[in-house]
Amino acid sequence: MNGTTYFNHADGLGTERARSNVSGTRCETITSLPFGDGQTTGGSCGDPSPDHFTGKERDTETGFDYFPKRYLTSALGRWITPDPAGKGAVRLNDPQTWNMYAYVRNNPTTLTDPSGLYTANCNNDVKKCDNQIVNFDKSVQQGLKSKNRDIRKAAESYGELGEKNGVNVTFANAVDPKHPDVLGKVTAQTGTGGATYDEKTNTFQQATQVTIKAGLKGNELEETAVHEGVHVEDRATVVDSISLGISSFSRSLNITGRQSEINAYGVENIFRRSIGLPILNIQDILAKPPYSDDPNINRPLFPDLPGPQ
Repeated sequence: MNGTTYFNHADGLGTERARSNVSGTRCETITSLPFGDGQTTGGSCGDPSPDHFTGKERDTETGFDYFPKRYLTSALGRWITPDPAGKGAVRLNDPQTWNMYAYVRNNPTTLTDPSGLYTANCNNDVKKCDNQIVNFDKSVQQGLKSKNRDIRKAAESYGELGEKNGVNVTFANAVDPKHPDVLGKVTAQTGTGGATYDEKTNTFQQATQVTIKAGLKGNELEETAVHEGVHVEDRATVVDSISLGISSFSRSLNITGRQSEINAYGVENIFRRSIGLPILNIQDILAKPPYSDDPNINRPLFPDLPGPQ
């Protein structure tokens, strides 16, 4: 603004909290309520950036925050138009999704919605959560454009933004505290066993938790998305094979964690070759931590279901 450079300082969700000038002096402090309704205090540097709540642009005329799919009114803590996903965004067992105008299930202190469709979350210590989600989705979109069928299938496993398909993505500074080099991990969502059952439709849906290391970008993020996407695909294949009233489903699909890692690294190597990187020695990797000290590596993905025969 007026030839002056300012720096914005955001909280873990990407909401601007302070601004400083090139000398490092704080020239503005911004207070904000949970849904982004806030005010500037102690300001001396004006308003050089319209970006505020979770890093989204605030319209100066209406006071609404612009998300790619719709506008949010922070004063009311609600979208001004219903969810574009329509009934596809509703989960009958989750009353918070019934309100088409509610923002992130009325939990704005830990969740963000970068496009107005997709609800995702970050651990409390992750900064710029909104950017993490957007960058991850861009990586998934890149995977969908791949000429290789296996890479495309890995990307497709996540579903689309706004699709309630049982896949939840969380960003964390430490995916595995014991092994800081781990970039991603796929498990069953807490308390679900990896699947949920809808009595009205007589169908099962996966309940998959994907955890991605925060701060990844470019090829590294896309490579991680592809690898973890194969795990999501492996788990979805099992759930999709379950049929009510039949005591035996496709047991051979309930592969072990080791086999799923072999599958994931196999597709990851395809991706690495496509960008000119050397392939990984899968057996050597699996012989070392974190896999060598994982007590569940040789167990089926769904231990409560009959394993491979």
